[in-house]
Amino acid sequence: MKPIKTFKIGSRAFFEGMQGYEPKDTDELCIMDEFVLKGNSLHANGLHGKDVFFYRNMSKEAFINETLESSLAMKAGKFLVPEFAKHLGLTMDDLRTLEPKIRQMDKKHSYEKVIFDSYLENGDFYLTDEQRKRAFEIYLDERK
Repeated sequence: MKPIKTFKIGSRAFFEGMQGYEPKDTDELCIMDEFVLKGNSLHANGLHGKDVFFYRNMSKEAFINETLESSLAMKAGKFLVPEFAKHLGLTMDDLRTLEPKIRQMDKKHSYEKVIFDSYLENGDFYLTDEQRKRAFEIYLDERK
């Protein structure tokens, strides 16, 4: 098993370099060339300060379905990372299908709701400076 592609996910994907941002770890998603384990993913926690999510190489539909069928709303956050969305060929219509999971995010991840709404407002996977700042303020507020 070797990674085909690795993506920075989680808060670092949006806030790295912003004044006041102090992450506790690094989250990465790795799409693997082969996946011999049962299921579609494996989460390895604490690898040199990293949380790594290993995934089977799947179509965007399979990634979306796997997320919608999961009980973990947090799994929807990876679709907000522009590089991952581009890799999958995600469209705004695809993103809209994930809205139920986005709305279920816990308070700690409520900044992702702002990012989701901003993308829909913008019609693409980008944030204006003002939108990024608003999401970051919510991120900081929920971690006090």
